[in-house]
Amino acid sequence: MVKKGSKTSTAKRRAHVSKPDRKPTLPSGWKLLTHSLQLLWQHRTLFLGISAVYAVLSLLLVQSLDSSLNVSSLNSLIATGTDRVSKGAITAQWLVGGSGPASAPTSGVFQGILIVVVSLAIIWALRQVAIGARIRIRDAFYRGMYPAVPVLLVALVLVLQLLPALFGLAIYAIILSYNFAANTIEKVIWAVPITGLVLLSLYLIAASTIALYIATLPDMAPIAALKSARKVVRYRRWAVLRKLFFLVISLAIIWGVLVIPPLFIIPVVTPWLVFVLSILSLPVIHAYIYSLYRELLK
Repeated sequence: MVKKGSKTSTAKRRAHVSKPDRKPTLPSGWKLLTHSLQLLWQHRTLFLGISAVYAVLSLLLVQSLDSSLNVSSLNSLIATGTDRVSKGAITAQWLVGGSGPASAPTSGVFQGILIVVVSLAIIWALRQVAIGARIRIRDAFYRGMYPAVPVLLVALVLVLQLLPALFGLAIYAIILSYNFAANTIEKVIWAVPITGLVLLSLYLIAASTIALYIATLPDMAPIAALKSARKVVRYRRWAVLRKLFFLVISLAIIWGVLVIPPLFIIPVVTPWLVFVLSILSLPVIHAYIYSLYRELLK
């Protein structure tokens, strides 16, 4: 005969062992975006100052508005469209892929360096304002550069993790171009393994994206950052990806609403809008992902 007390204690032990490692539910993408915008607005002088530095350096080192944002070439492309759908597709491709040649062969290198430098400054500033510290614009650039090497190494890992998706999409494009898939069934059959490669890359980068922010911590090695990120996103990788997709879709909608109407009404204003939005998008992106990272730590 089993005593009642022993049965109760056994049940408690079993419940304790079988209880999953539950973590708080992540807030919605809308809440994350709203919180990010509020944070940036509360410290608008700081982040607008960082963005202003980015804008000036981008104009001086990367591109001029006339050469890199060629609206006349876009108008010529739009004229080739046969209906509103095709013209809209041409406009979207122009906004995503760029509008013209770079102003100099080395502009891409300068652009990459600027993005890294400004991103480090923004992340350092976000980390400081989150703890209530009062900082200056120059502090973000002077004191935020120390984790450059770990962040770049984590970014390299992230790029390598994207290779399966890029390889799969390239193969699928070749299949469609050379008519290796003649009908819908064959296209679907080919799409199944390609989709698997894309999902593999997405699964991997969910942790590596968060690792970029962990790597900015003092004395954080790249491998340690990647291991910590895997623990942070454990059981929540797809939730993290949904939040990242929400950010991408939200920015695409904002860009479309703000850029496409002036493109047809006042084309001369469009280059300035594209340039300003590209500058302001960087702090929004980092504030959103940093907010997501902090939510994952709870």
